[in-house]
Amino acid sequence: MKNVDSLRLHGEKQLQVGLNLDQMLILAIWTAVDVPKFTDFYFSVEPTNVIAIRDQSAQFDCAVFVGDLTANGEITPTIEWIKDGQKLNLQDDNRRLIQKNGSLLISPVHSGGTDMGFYQCQATVPELGTLVSRKAYLHIAHLSKTFRTEPQDLSVYLYDAAMFGCVIDGVPKPNISWYKDRIPLQEKKNVRVHLDGVLEIYPVQFNDFGSYHCLAENVDKKMSSRMAKLEQNANVEVILNGLPPSFVYTPEDTHAEAGSTVTLFCGANGRDTQQKEPSITWLKDGNAIDFKQAQGRLEIVGRGSLKIYSANEADSGTYTCRAENLLDSDDSDASLIVLVPPKFHQQPLNRIAHKNSDIEFKCDIIGSPQPEVVWMKDGQLLKPSDYFHIIEKKHLRILGLMESDAGMYQCFGNNSVGNVQASVQLMVVNQNVPLPPTTTRNYRLPTYLGGNIGNEINLPSEPKDLQAVIVSKDFVTLKWNDPDKSGLEKTGPLNEGSLVYSVFWKDKDSER
Repeated sequence: MKNVDSLRLHGEKQLQVGLNLDQMLILAIWTAVDVPKFTDFYFSVEPTNVIAIRDQSAQFDCAVFVGDLTANGEITPTIEWIKDGQKLNLQDDNRRLIQKNGSLLISPVHSGGTDMGFYQCQATVPELGTLVSRKAYLHIAHLSKTFRTEPQDLSVYLYDAAMFGCVIDGVPKPNISWYKDRIPLQEKKNVRVHLDGVLEIYPVQFNDFGSYHCLAENVDKKMSSRMAKLEQNANVEVILNGLPPSFVYTPEDTHAEAGSTVTLFCGANGRDTQQKEPSITWLKDGNAIDFKQAQGRLEIVGRGSLKIYSANEADSGTYTCRAENLLDSDDSDASLIVLVPPKFHQQPLNRIAHKNSDIEFKCDIIGSPQPEVVWMKDGQLLKPSDYFHIIEKKHLRILGLMESDAGMYQCFGNNSVGNVQASVQLMVVNQNVPLPPTTTRNYRLPTYLGGNIGNEINLPSEPKDLQAVIVSKDFVTLKWNDPDKSGLEKTGPLNEGSLVYSVFWKDKDSER
């Protein structure tokens, strides 16, 4: 027979004793019992950002899935809406309405802008708890009354480069069109309008000289820029002696979202003693860019602008446009920051845990800037306390579980580009309920229900004469006498060091 080195008995006290199977009669009854099961409860549709037109309607969508409960029609989740952290009171509100499918309809949208803000859908199922959706923003279409960049007068030599900028703030992003001498500009081989609204003419031909302006337009309104003149420089003597490089357009500090196409515009004119125009090269963080290594993701377009396809976080940095000829060189720097929306690297998992135990929910969210992580329970923000700890500014640790800790927990990640959320369910059960090996699925597990293992095993009594000899705000020192060990001789000698005590404590007037 195989020896069993030890048998651990769980309870308020633990005892290890040496046993031999040939001295024992083992009777174990195993059966399948129901371990508590999780019910799927999540948002199947979450609201997304909306651009509304003044005095017209706008709608945020929301739908909730609650496993078999909704499939059988037994429970309909209660849907409410939150704006900027405050629950909307829609009673007697004829303008805002929660529709049967849970969506929020606003009709009409106030022209004064009071409807702008962050909206969230909140769903409650009494048997499970409350969930709050990610945030969605209501924009009201608008176009600024002033341009951030508009075309400026420019004097160039024939065959030089000419570039005009046209930048204006607006939601949605306005379309930019160009006019020459008040007539819509037709693109041709040497005339190009970039998607960013920059007009580039290279090389300048005689019939390109004239007056230019841009028109910005979205669903809100139209705005026309100032008129700029493109004139021919007639000072031939200067160019014959050579001209050092001079920029006609310099790159600007840029923020771009990951996956987008970014163009850092740059153009320069000049003539060296051999009448050659300046070369334009690009550096990133002080090092020359290796276009071969970029495998086609980076390229030079037009006179010398740098185009980056599918920008990623590694593309962030300081870029230098360098214009150089035999006479001189000149640099112009600009920073590129690639913003990455929050994304889960590790999501929390459903948990079943025993009362009085400690658990930790993992939540790792990546993005740029680094997302801020917050936790909610049943729709309420969780603040760090003696029992709720936020670990490494992201994970949630709960100490000394109580039945009231059961419910729906959510991990939110937010940065300037977007926000995400993930929800999990926590079930708190008594010590005699078996726990599944993992809590991502429902299980039926065997459990020991009864029977005797050999002769009756008697546990020692509780410690005698328990006293608190030192008590401070940080620790307590306990003292006691050995417990009564009568009856232990029936099961064999007590191994030295095998008697284990568990100490439970709580703050005065606390439920924990």
